[in-house]
Amino acid sequence: MPQSVMTILDPPERPAQGRVVDRKSEFLGEACHVGSVREALAVIEGVRGRNPKARHVAYAAIVGGHDVFVQDATTGSGADATTGSGLGHGTGTGEPHTDSRYGAGGRQGTDSRHGTSTESHPDTDTGTDMRRIEERMSDDGEPSGTAGKPILEVLRTRGLTDCVVSVTRYFGGILLGSGGLIRAYAGSCTAALDTARLARLVKFQRYYIDMAYSPLAHFQDILASLGGEQLDVTYTDRVSLRVAVPAAHREDFERRVREAFSATIETRRIGTERRAVAIRR
Repeated sequence: MPQSVMTILDPPERPAQGRVVDRKSEFLGEACHVGSVREALAVIEGVRGRNPKARHVAYAAIVGGHDVFVQDATTGSGADATTGSGLGHGTGTGEPHTDSRYGAGGRQGTDSRHGTSTESHPDTDTGTDMRRIEERMSDDGEPSGTAGKPILEVLRTRGLTDCVVSVTRYFGGILLGSGGLIRAYAGSCTAALDTARLARLVKFQRYYIDMAYSPLAHFQDILASLGGEQLDVTYTDRVSLRVAVPAAHREDFERRVREAFSATIETRRIGTERRAVAIRR
């Protein structure tokens, strides 16, 4: 598993959008962040509700493949992903197809649901499994493999997770053929992603720190210089903090704290997590 994966920051209520028009058919792409398959399916229902006259709302979603919060192996284990079911929708455009399976809700369509694809990745720091990858896609009545799969392939190619992309098609009366559909759905997905706000899900090491008041400012300078974050702080007769440092810098962080304070401050690891770090364009 790489040190970072990518996600979309745009929320469901304000998705990134893109548009492709091909031979009078309009394809409207929308991309947003989701935290579970269930949330992704709710987003798709919302898109369909806003577009009652659309012939098809194809989509693809990828969720998971990273640790949300993993405690040390002696105290806990990794989080698991929420599961959900696929959705079917659509009235058909007349594009030729060979599959007439029924999706959820009883509507006839092609590839109205694809099964979950899951993988489990061991976390080498904790000995636990990270959150499994879940994928969903739907052609929503388009010929099999011409809508949901092209969208999913774009997401995979870009290394994205925790996101869903829908493409709403308003049929223009001209059949596009399989190749034309694949290009249109992939193009609409790409157009939406090109406007999206992206972030890296960077692996961070969490620490519990207990110290006197006097070294606090110097400690915070070290933390900030390595891209770390102070999660919370409690003031009593001493200072107790929980902080997070990019995993790539944890050895340097521990060394610098040890040297700066003559080993009087203990850097106790309490787990790992991935945090969204926005990418500046």
